[in-house]
Amino acid sequence: QPLAAAAGKTLLFAEPPQTDQMRVILAPVFAVAHKSLLKKRADPFDCYDEETKGADYKGLHKQTKSGRVCIAWPEDSASFTFCRNPGGAEDQPFCYFAEGETEACAVPKCDPKAEDPEGWVAPAGSVTYKKPCPAPAEKKPVYKAWHEGKACRATEEIAEGQEVTTGTTDSGVGMTAKVADKRKRGAIWLAKLTHVDDADACMDECHATPGAKYMTFWAGKSGCPASQYGETKDGSAGNCGCFYECVEMKDELTTGDPTTYRRLY
Repeated sequence: QPLAAAAGKTLLFAEPPQTDQMRVILAPVFAVAHKSLLKKRADPFDCYDEETKGADYKGLHKQTKSGRVCIAWPEDSASFTFCRNPGGAEDQPFCYFAEGETEACAVPKCDPKAEDPEGWVAPAGSVTYKKPCPAPAEKKPVYKAWHEGKACRATEEIAEGQEVTTGTTDSGVGMTAKVADKRKRGAIWLAKLTHVDDADACMDECHATPGAKYMTFWAGKSGCPASQYGETKDGSAGNCGCFYECVEMKDELTTGDPTTYRRLY
């Protein structure tokens, strides 16, 4: 019974009785209790115990009091840069900030009276444990109708230095640019010509065509004029054209009820 009473709350925080017999009997009790309390205080708050000078500190701090960033310990791999106090050699956890140079870390002391925080529990319905969350759907390319009743040219016979319309700003103001060497006679704007069911399918085709920033979809049954754009690979009349740049066809040459779209991203 005296031994049971001695193992109560009082002796968990006080020194054991000053007798050799009691010291030998209760030493393991004190060691286990003290280690348990240290773990509960240190792990949640990432602090060090003042009594042990942080010899058992295993937190994640890696910056000195003056703000220097810790470097790897000499005897460890380059990935270990956390503050430690091996064997309690210093007054508190420290680290190396340069070769052979150490400094105390900005690790707070543990409050002996601190209470353990309660573990966070996710609200019901916010987490699923039955199967992983589905991958987000691939973002569909967005095209914006640019000009109705207009079609982009397949090629352009222009002279070097001539100004041509290359597009419009978001406010509708026309943009012009002088043609560079690569846009001299015989420049090719058409990247791909194919036949599809609708404008959405045409968008998918042009999205998969490298460098295509514009598309024209001809809604008419005859599609685009083969004399101006040629035929598709299978010999049919095309109704979907993907273009690197868009120089509009003249009105008198435009047929097939086209609409030109501009790729937003």
